[in-house]
Amino acid sequence: MKNLLSSPLNSDGRPSFRSHWDSRIVVLTLLNALFYWPWRWLRLAFDAGEHHPQLVLFMVFLTLWAWGQLLVAVLNRIKSPPQR
Repeated sequence: MKNLLSSPLNSDGRPSFRSHWDSRIVVLTLLNALFYWPWRWLRLAFDAGEHHPQLVLFMVFLTLWAWGQLLVAVLNRIKSPPQR
């Protein structure tokens, strides 16, 4: 019996939904979305007069790294579409 969760094709031969998405892109997108809250908290702290330059610098590097990784994952996905 064929494992339907790991198979890129449905029983009728068409590509399955799972073959259309890349888990790395999903995880990096969620990670980038979760960066909203630390940036929001840093903005609120800055407005309140509290400055955290090391934390801001760390968040800049972390955010740019995550954006870069997401860009690389998307470009790799565009260059090599899923095998059918």
